[in-house]
Amino acid sequence: MANLTLVTPIPPQVICKGEVFAVSMHVHDDGSNFHWTTAGFTPKGYITVGTVKLEGTGAVVNAGGGTATVSWTAAQTLTVDANAWGTIVLYADPTSGSENRHIATIFARITAESIP
Repeated sequence: MANLTLVTPIPPQVICKGEVFAVSMHVHDDGSNFHWTTAGFTPKGYITVGTVKLEGTGAVVNAGGGTATVSWTAAQTLTVDANAWGTIVLYADPTSGSENRHIATIFARITAESIP
């Protein structure tokens, strides 16, 4: 199985320490919408900053349309160092019997600034 792709690439992200963070994605499999339900996968993601790895919560927005989100809580983002760089990895997690399918790896900057 080949990797999945984003219809629109996601640029590097800024994560505000201690705030909710989410990524929305439109995923393709070989040029067509990735059908989350038919394929038997769940959207997943993790943020890694140094030795800290935060597992996100995925949700399918439109199964046949290939859209999904992955989010992290304010309590989770509070645990990473500010003024640091990290990565966000998005992938499709099988409900059974196969390997994860990589979607994208995105650079992220962690900041302690709060957005009013």
